[in-house]
Amino acid sequence: MPHVLISGPCDLRRFWESFAPTLIRNERLIVKAVDVYVASGGKRALVECAVIEGFLRQSFLIELAEREGGMVVRLFGSQKPEKTDGVRYALGWIAHILVQRMPGCRMIAANLGIDLPEIWTDSAAESPEDHLP
Repeated sequence: MPHVLISGPCDLRRFWESFAPTLIRNERLIVKAVDVYVASGGKRALVECAVIEGFLRQSFLIELAEREGGMVVRLFGSQKPEKTDGVRYALGWIAHILVQRMPGCRMIAANLGIDLPEIWTDSAAESPEDHLP
């Protein structure tokens, strides 16, 4: 199952408070982050996403879940989207957004099956539109 591991203190409530719907696109792909829902305990969140790749349109939830020493970013268990490059890209993009907004957090591992932009894995701030697959 594709996922990204993040180390450091991630505050999902702060992520939720700073979230704004956003979209990135190129000639092959559109990725939308629509909304964030945080569980009452604040240890899990779901990000509503949509990916359009040619004629394939998929809507799904990305789960952000606390784990020892950080966070895991993965597809929500009940969601079964086709694991295309666009879906994998969306996982990396959401992880990148989380790391950008949380000082002290960084990506430590990814099992996405695609190359993420190096700038994302270095946790530096740069526009993701410059790095669409």
